[in-house]
Amino acid sequence: MKSETLYRNFWKSLLIIIVLAILGGGIMGIRAKRHQSTTYTAKTNIVISHDLKINDNKSQDNIVNADLNMMPTYEEIAKNMTVSKEARQYLSSKMKKDYSQNDINSAIDAKTQPQSLVLTLEATTKSKEDSVTIANASAKAFVKELPKVQPGVENVRIVDKATKSDTSSKTSPSIKKHVAVGVALGGLVGLIISFVFITSKEFNSK
Repeated sequence: MKSETLYRNFWKSLLIIIVLAILGGGIMGIRAKRHQSTTYTAKTNIVISHDLKINDNKSQDNIVNADLNMMPTYEEIAKNMTVSKEARQYLSSKMKKDYSQNDINSAIDAKTQPQSLVLTLEATTKSKEDSVTIANASAKAFVKELPKVQPGVENVRIVDKATKSDTSSKTSPSIKKHVAVGVALGGLVGLIISFVFITSKEFNSK
């Protein structure tokens, strides 16, 4: 009789856990779906260096090292509001209505790799076309403004323009992750409820 009761309680507990796990996963999945959005990142590459017209290899190495040491500074300049202001001038009238100087500045990020003279400008927005346009406009503005800020720079050129085909996308939040969390939480609540249910039943039967 006792074994039959335990068997029955086991299946009831399992059913509660499964139902609450499915319910939790469904609720979290729906919530993630409602808040989900996709952003697009377009990037363009800019080379910054001095023209090496001297024949002395040691002097050439010194110039290259000086350029490499300046790359973190160029990152900061690329994210400066002055560059964003200039970049906005290259946008269409329609885009100017949608993007302020601050919006452009927030959309832009600049990155460099160690021992590289290439500066990568990235623009991230909710529109693939807008990301491409802002990335290219910012690169054009940077090429124009950098010599004003850093007069010694002789060679600043865009080597790769941003294109829609090279644009990456990111959708967040992840529905799969939220469903997994919901299933885990629902199962945990079901486990607790089952434990309380069985414990109280055992207590009352005594």
